[in-house]
Amino acid sequence: MNAERKEAIEQAKSRYEELSESAKSEATRISLLKIHQACSEIVEHAREIPSVNQVALVMTRKFGKDNHPAPQTIRNKRNGGNPYKQLFDAWKTAAIVVVTTEQNKRRSLFQQNDLSLSYSDLHTIDDPTLKLQVILLFQHNKRLKNQLDILRKVEGKPLIRQIEGDGKVYQSIGGQKNITGGINLNSQEKAALEHFTDKKQMMARKFQWTELGGLKNENGDTVAKPGLFSALQKLKAPEDKTGSD
Repeated sequence: MNAERKEAIEQAKSRYEELSESAKSEATRISLLKIHQACSEIVEHAREIPSVNQVALVMTRKFGKDNHPAPQTIRNKRNGGNPYKQLFDAWKTAAIVVVTTEQNKRRSLFQQNDLSLSYSDLHTIDDPTLKLQVILLFQHNKRLKNQLDILRKVEGKPLIRQIEGDGKVYQSIGGQKNITGGINLNSQEKAALEHFTDKKQMMARKFQWTELGGLKNENGDTVAKPGLFSALQKLKAPEDKTGSD
C-alpha cells in the first residue's frame, strides 16, 4: 500500500479509537463502530470518497434498516461536538488522499502505454449502460486505428494519433512523436458523448460531476467513480486541424 495512503487510513482509524474511548455510552460506541466499518468499506476497499447517505446505505446493508445512526444524526452539529460527524470527517479526509494517490498511480501507468484511455479506466464506471456505451466507443476507435495504421503503413504515411499519459496527443512518425489533435469520432459517437455530457441532460438526470471527475446523484451517492469525466474528455479531444496527410 502507498505510504501516504496507509498513513491517511491509519489516522482515520486512530481517530475512531479516540472517539470510541471517549464515548459516553455503550450505544454511542456501537454506533461509532458501525460508521467506522461502513467508512472503511467505502474508502479502503471501494477507494471512493464517501457521502453521509452512502455510509447510511452501507450500514443498512450490513446491520439492517433503522439499526444504525441516521444520516441527519451524523450531520448534526452539536454543542461540544458530534462524534459521529467527527469520525465521518476523518474518514472523508483519508478518502481524499486515497483517491488522489490512486489517480496518480494510474497516471504513472498511463505513461507506459500508447493509449492513456484503457480498459482499466472503463471498469471504474459503475453504471452498466454507460460502461457498455463507452466500451463500445473505445473498441470502435481501436478497430479504426488498427485499420488506418495498416493503410498508412502501406502508403508510407505516418501512423494515426495516439494519446499519451500526459494528456497530450501525438502522431507517430518514424519513431518520433509530434503533437497533433485528438481521437477521431464519427458523428454518431460525437452525438452520444455530447448528449451524455450536456448540462441540461445532466440536470434532468439529477447528476453532478465531483471535483475528482466522478459522478454523483442528487443524494450525493456515487454513480461513477473518479476518472470518468477525464475519460470522456479524452474521447472528446479536439480533432487535428493541421490539414490532411
